[in-house]
Amino acid sequence: MIYDKRYMNKKDPYKELSNGLNETDSKVDKLTDRVDTLSHRVDKLLNKLDEFKNKVYELFDKVMGELKAIREEQTIIVGYKDQIEDHETRIGKLEEVLSPHPTS
Repeated sequence: MIYDKRYMNKKDPYKELSNGLNETDSKVDKLTDRVDTLSHRVDKLLNKLDEFKNKVYELFDKVMGELKAIREEQTIIVGYKDQIEDHETRIGKLEEVLSPHPTS
C-alpha cells in the first residue's frame, strides 16, 4: 500500500506525455498551415514576377528594334555624307557649265 499512496498524488506520466504530444501536433498543424499560406503567396509573387519580366522583355525587344532601325538609317546617311557635303561644289560647277554668261 505504501507504493500506491506515494504515486496516487502524482500525475500520470503517460497522460502528460500524451497531452504534450497533442499540443505539439496542434502547433505543428498551425505551422504547416502558415507555411502553406506563405508558399501560396510566394507562388503568386513568382507568377507576377514572370509576367513583369515578360513585359520588360517585350519592351526591350521593341526598343532594340527601334535602335536597329536608327542605326541602319544612320549608316545610310553616313554613306551619302560625301555627296551631301560636296553638293555646293557640284552645283557651282554645273552652273558654270550651263550658264551662258560668265559671271565676273
